[in-house]
Amino acid sequence: MSSAASPLPALLAAANGNWHMSFQSIHFLLFLPIVVGAYFVLPVRLRKGWLLVASYYFYFFAAPKYLVLLLAGTLFTYIIGRVIGSAKTARAKHGWLFLGIAGSVLVLAFFKYNGYLQGFLSNLSVRFGLVYSTSWFTTAAAMGISYYTFTAIGYLIEVAQGTAPAEKNLATYALFLGFFPSVSLGPINRANGLLPQLTQNNKKFNPQAAANALRLIAIGFFKKLAVADTLRLFVDAVYASPEALAGYTGLSLTLAAVLFALQLYFDFSGYTDIARGSAGLLGIELPENFNTPFFATNFSGFWARWHMSLSGWLQDYIFTPLVWSRWTEKLPIIGKKIKKPPVLSSIFVVFFISGIWHGDTLCFAVWGILQAVFRIGEELLHRTLGKPQKKPPLFSRIGKTTLVLVLWVESLVFFRVGMMRAGTVSDALAALARQFSEVSYSATINDVYRAIWNGFYNQRPLVLAFAAFMAVCLAAALWADWAQCFKLKGKSLANGIAALRPVPRWFVYFFITLACFAAFIAQSGGFGGASFLYGGF
Repeated sequence: MSSAASPLPALLAAANGNWHMSFQSIHFLLFLPIVVGAYFVLPVRLRKGWLLVASYYFYFFAAPKYLVLLLAGTLFTYIIGRVIGSAKTARAKHGWLFLGIAGSVLVLAFFKYNGYLQGFLSNLSVRFGLVYSTSWFTTAAAMGISYYTFTAIGYLIEVAQGTAPAEKNLATYALFLGFFPSVSLGPINRANGLLPQLTQNNKKFNPQAAANALRLIAIGFFKKLAVADTLRLFVDAVYASPEALAGYTGLSLTLAAVLFALQLYFDFSGYTDIARGSAGLLGIELPENFNTPFFATNFSGFWARWHMSLSGWLQDYIFTPLVWSRWTEKLPIIGKKIKKPPVLSSIFVVFFISGIWHGDTLCFAVWGILQAVFRIGEELLHRTLGKPQKKPPLFSRIGKTTLVLVLWVESLVFFRVGMMRAGTVSDALAALARQFSEVSYSATINDVYRAIWNGFYNQRPLVLAFAAFMAVCLAAALWADWAQCFKLKGKSLANGIAALRPVPRWFVYFFITLACFAAFIAQSGGFGGASFLYGGF
């Protein structure tokens, strides 16, 4: 059959063109109401199949060449899970579990670190005079592979531990891994959390729950479009390249570091809000991923509120087994002296793994090590001075929160430099050092102005209007975070908006809609939109 007669080339072209699927695309805004409407109209027996088709449709138009990888990973871990569930002995369960984890991790490692491997082999070939091609290693990370791999590994562990049954229905398991709201960037789902919900297909449409889900989606779009993507304009100008970074000094570098921390937070938490809201329209609850982390008074509290599904996964499946296992007893010589791995070394391992999970350069490893140092230092202080107060005095709370934020923001310089092409640890260290040199308010104002001028329209009124828009949206987002933490006591911001009186509630709706519309117009006609930052991890 000729390519002209086959629909596949046309579909692939569409997937890579205007019909590319992402949460901030027009395609998704058309896709979501169709999926939700059809779900509640269809007979109960067809609903799960419809969600599976919709999820694979979403993934295909988001990353067409990696759909086969998702299907293969789903089938592999499904079979391993069934075998673990039917194994008669603990030894057999553990053996199959090891095979499932090892196979999943190897595939994940190849797609995340093939660029590093190619560079390593190329250097070896130059050093030893070998001639061979490593171009076949070059491939981008498959969309969502970290998230659905971690979901699958968690499922296999739970089945092996007996805390979750092996899923016998392949379609249900495939939907568990490929569910469209969470397949690309999480949250990382647990078997006992999502699987039971996917089998309850007799749900009726709940207008109140749907309204709350729509509020959550609107909040997510506001965070992404009106806050994160506007902050990106200056951050990307500073971190455009190692050469560009070297041209900034003093307050400009400090401002860029602070704005990147805010951009990263509102970008990823905005994605999570859209994902949770999209699932909520279907009557499905996904785990929370962020809970006002910037108001934490220590790093243990920060990591309990930042990327919570990943932090919980690392704690349950790496930290806890390390701390409570007795594998060190089998080590020669030192095995009799170290019967159980120390807590502090286990903390280091967890954060180091977190660092290299985020990227394949030394910058990410350093970032992970810094998180370990902060957390271990904090643990040592707690052991020496005692556990901190749950409700410290106001000034003490402000001081502790400020210290956590300063250390977090400065550590993210390594994270952001690691995202740059050819960014190195030396570049990050130089940028940190230059924060304390040539402090000039006028130079910083000029740097911000130039970033907006170059990225937006070359007209002074538009530059000033955009700067004012960015400041207002950021202030509103930070105030909302503060209100969620202290007024709502960590409860959902969407619920807080719903509880407002009609006039202020509709004012919030109007403000969010206007801000998202203005940001969308600015990005489409000015500096262009951006994908989610964590899409590369």
